[in-house]
Amino acid sequence: MKNLTFFGLFLFSLVFTGCGGASEDQWTKERSKTIPVTGIVTLNGTPVEGATVNFISMDGKSSPFGVTDSAGKFRLTTFNPNDGAPLGNYTVTITKKTVETKPHPKEPETQPAIIVKTTWDVPENFSIPAKSGLSAQVIESGKNDFSFDLK
Repeated sequence: MKNLTFFGLFLFSLVFTGCGGASEDQWTKERSKTIPVTGIVTLNGTPVEGATVNFISMDGKSSPFGVTDSAGKFRLTTFNPNDGAPLGNYTVTITKKTVETKPHPKEPETQPAIIVKTTWDVPENFSIPAKSGLSAQVIESGKNDFSFDLK
């Protein structure tokens, strides 16, 4: 009978371990509210697929990002997938490049590949915050849908 009682208590504690739900940590509690943000990136009117879009906050508190799909559309992520961006003003960068590499000549198994050529699929200046010339303001009420037509 003692073994059966012990087994029952063990089973009960095993089943209910972790049933208290997830608790928020201090970081989660204090993080900024996010607003859904979407947009489109085109280069000379043509949608750009696979570009990384970064919103760099002026206050340095967040850097939401997204990647464009085949139609050039993106959705920003800050904390959770597609959750958007906190309210505020942002400098925007857009990067897409192709990097051609070759194996390391002496130790291809253990050393990183060597970059042979970098081709900028979107002009490089759009990837540099001080040179992109792109900005956005995320607002609480209204549409946060941005269009960036790069030339």
